[in-house]
Amino acid sequence: MRSFFVFVLLSAFCSVAFGFNFLRPGWGPLSFFLLGLFLTAALIGATVCILVLLFGYHADVAAWSLTSLMSLICGSIILCPSFHPRCLPLPGPFP
Repeated sequence: MRSFFVFVLLSAFCSVAFGFNFLRPGWGPLSFFLLGLFLTAALIGATVCILVLLFGYHADVAAWSLTSLMSLICGSIILCPSFHPRCLPLPGPFP
């Protein structure tokens, strides 16, 4: 539930600051996106817990670096397959 409320808060901020509307595609794609987002978070959290239990607290830094690695891989593959800076439009200035 906390993740959902954080998503609502951040989507409201994006709507005010950048004019981005998460509800434009509809409820179906939004719920599918949130399901994937929450399942990925649960998978990373379970992986970190397993690594900490197996290798101790020394694996904590290496385990949490999985999130940075996942965002780098997912962002370069999904958002921009060629990883070219021109394919990602920057948001406009604040109103």
